Amino acid sequence: MPSAAAARTATTPTPVVRYPVLPQQAFQYRQNEVSVILTGYARSATILDMQLRALADSTLKPASIVFFQNGNYVDYSKVLAKWPHVRHMHSKSWNTKFHGRFAAALLLDTEFVAIADDTNIPAPRWLE
Repeated sequence: MPSAAAARTATTPTPVVRYPVLPQQAFQYRQNEVSVILTGYARSATILDMQLRALADSTLKPASIVFFQNGNYVDYSKVLAKWPHVRHMHSKSWNTKFHGRFAAALLLDTEFVAIADDTNIPAPRWLE
């Protein structure tokens, strides 16, 4: 009678790599640059405006800013209209809680990503 380990090995499928990633196809990111993800849930849109003003006045400018909105609790459209360079990701039908903003970081192409909650106003040297 075969051992349990042998039985597991015999029934475990071997993964098949259909499209290997070659070195020349590896993900290219912008070195020494930082992107910022701001989060909006149920706080006032005024806070988002304050965060964006603080980032505009920061000593190190972010390469990109993403606003991750979870739910439809607050209308941020007027604030976002004032800041057209901010990318808006909106999770309308699925409550990702605080996890969604971390998944959003996977979509960015900078070496560093800073994530701020909707209660934080970045200090001038926050990104240094």
